[in-house]
Amino acid sequence: INFVVLLFIIYYREHPIIRASQVVVMCSFVFWAMVSCLGTAFLLGENEDFICNARDWILFIPMTFCLTSLFVKIFRIYSIFESARSMKRIKEIGPKQAVKIVATLVSGMVFMLLVSTAFNTKEAKDVAAVHDMNDKYCLEATNCFPPSETVCHARVQIIEYVASAYLLLIIIIGTVLSWQASGLPNLFCEAKHVLLAMYN
Repeated sequence: INFVVLLFIIYYREHPIIRASQVVVMCSFVFWAMVSCLGTAFLLGENEDFICNARDWILFIPMTFCLTSLFVKIFRIYSIFESARSMKRIKEIGPKQAVKIVATLVSGMVFMLLVSTAFNTKEAKDVAAVHDMNDKYCLEATNCFPPSETVCHARVQIIEYVASAYLLLIIIIGTVLSWQASGLPNLFCEAKHVLLAMYN
């Protein structure tokens, strides 16, 4: 579905409505949403050292791109809202400025993942699987030795919490900006749609 939407945006990129909605931001959001969906495939299969460390990158980076694309979108609308309210002309956020904002926010996530990968590397370790003492692994044995399973282990399980808090901060700020800009005329009613997207 994301791929079809991306082709639609590219094909109709010269349409006034598509151009007004910033083609670069829209393509960025749809593309990284597609990558984020495909990234869930890395949750399958056996855990290995490389996979354990790569999962954080594969899951958090596309998600950050998606949210920052929405954030840039609503920040542009909010700038127009502030310009109209303060009666001052504010420089419009064009494609180059949008890319800079996205790159800045994504670099924060990249920095956190680099620190985590360098100083808190995850390893695949075998641990005893938890089973009911009455299950098939224990019924026919005097001493029950349930099979082991391989899990991803780090000295400190912190990157998931820090990265999630960073994304949550972007969501909260974007939601607040969307709410403040939701009173714009119907010409900019996309603020309400972005509000729903950021909130969900």
